[in-house]
Amino acid sequence: MGKIEKAFEDSRKALKEDELKAMMESFLGATVPNEETSSVVRHVVFNGTPGASPKYLMRHVYKVNPGKGGAAVKMYKEYNALTYEQLLKAGVISGYGVAVPDMHAGGNWTHAFWAMFSDMSQIDATDAAFEAADEARGEALNETLDASWREMHDMDAHWDSLMRISLYSGR
Repeated sequence: MGKIEKAFEDSRKALKEDELKAMMESFLGATVPNEETSSVVRHVVFNGTPGASPKYLMRHVYKVNPGKGGAAVKMYKEYNALTYEQLLKAGVISGYGVAVPDMHAGGNWTHAFWAMFSDMSQIDATDAAFEAADEARGEALNETLDASWREMHDMDAHWDSLMRISLYSGR
């Protein structure tokens, strides 16, 4: 267990029952209670370590503009997947990919870009790898890529999530 994860676990263990209840009520106030959402997705990019037991799933979810899905996936493969592949080989992450809804269920997203890892400190290593990739590409190319990315997406519909995997050996 990494230092960050241990601090969260220790902090949670130190809470009294009424404090835990207040924390849960606060969480539920920001969500829709008793509502569950399921999606059928298709992975258009996927690579992972067989047998790994990741503890966390980080998702970056976008609504890609009509007709731009292929370009968004191509850009991901050309620039992001290379960095994720290095992180996978180094053991920093245990998987990465891009999922698209295979059955439209009315959600406000078209593409979920994700990575799995076993310790929250690996977020820092992932960020450092992407910063190094940005620096290697140079400012001019990064500005072009950023502008292209923003043109492809409804940036107001973008959201991120970090989820703790508690099933399938993610303890």
